[in-house]
Amino acid sequence: MKRLKQIYESRRLIEEGLVRVARKKPYAAVSVSDVAAAAGVSRTTFYRHFANKRDVLLSFLGRIAGEVLTEEVPDVRELARRRFAFIADHPELPALLADPEIQVVFREFRRDVSSRISVPAGTHSTEFAR
Repeated sequence: MKRLKQIYESRRLIEEGLVRVARKKPYAAVSVSDVAAAAGVSRTTFYRHFANKRDVLLSFLGRIAGEVLTEEVPDVRELARRRFAFIADHPELPALLADPEIQVVFREFRRDVSSRISVPAGTHSTEFAR
């Protein structure tokens, strides 16, 4: 159990390192060394958990999406309230999603997630995925 906690913590540190670096310079200019340094881990530790920076970004997106997708939402107003609250709780998202290369990865992630979740009755899947 302790080892799993260490793995989770290392992955979280690396994800947060990517976010910190990507706020300061374009995603295309971010290197694995930059992310590892910002996370306070070695490149070896980075590669023990991720193959590349894209994998880190996907893991980060998966973690934050999990926060949104794990709860039942009773109605559209509550969904809207939770989305705004989520953005307020994650102030790094708007800046990250403004980066064109991150937008490409995010669209791929969104398509993958949308294909895995059920769509509420009366909602078109293209509307739900926005």
